Amino acid sequence: MKYVLKKELLSYFNNLSGYIYISLFFSVNSYYFVVSNLMAGQNNVAEYFQSMSTTIMFLIPILTMKVYSEEKKHKTDQLLFTLPLNIYSLMLAKFLATFIIFLMGVFSTILFVVILSFFGQVDYLIVLSSYLGIILAGSSFLSFGIFISSLTENQATASIITFSILFFFNIVVYAKNYINNPIVLKTIDVIAIFERYKLFTIGIFDFEAVVYYLSIVFLFFSLTKVSLTKHNI
Repeated sequence: MKYVLKKELLSYFNNLSGYIYISLFFSVNSYYFVVSNLMAGQNNVAEYFQSMSTTIMFLIPILTMKVYSEEKKHKTDQLLFTLPLNIYSLMLAKFLATFIIFLMGVFSTILFVVILSFFGQVDYLIVLSSYLGIILAGSSFLSFGIFISSLTENQATASIITFSILFFFNIVVYAKNYINNPIVLKTIDVIAIFERYKLFTIGIFDFEAVVYYLSIVFLFFSLTKVSLTKHNI
């Protein structure tokens, strides 16, 4: 497992994709921070953290698109399955690699909280809750993107499909204003993955949301296993 984890982490930095992801994450969130807090002259971080979910919606597809697609394209996927490693350890190593890169981007933004603390009192409960929320939401996005990557050998296709579906999950909540059917409304509530994150950005620790995000991670981890088993083992 350590071999695969190290291999995956190095792959993100050998081809610069890791540096590009972290740089983009930091740059985009820098813009949101300047606009939401510095230019507005406020130390309320709720709006800033809410915008972070939009950032990961765009960037996570780029991070996950190569996880399995690249292996399939270069025909090295079969080689992975000859390692003295069970499929769950292999999947976990690949997930952890993307998760570590994701965390690097997230934790780079702690600088903004430090800067804000010099201008006034910061609600650290909201800060901690928001970071927990973005990590949980990001983990679920990662697991979904990795699953999509296991379905195709084309990285661009994996990225576009992942982004398109995440974008749909982001905007579908607005359809509730035009729908009266209770079944459809309930379905929207279930797939409105971004809405649960907003609770964390106002300092509300929602245990149900924690279970929801972890369930998504487990669901797509399981679906990825099925996909890999069907195509490679």
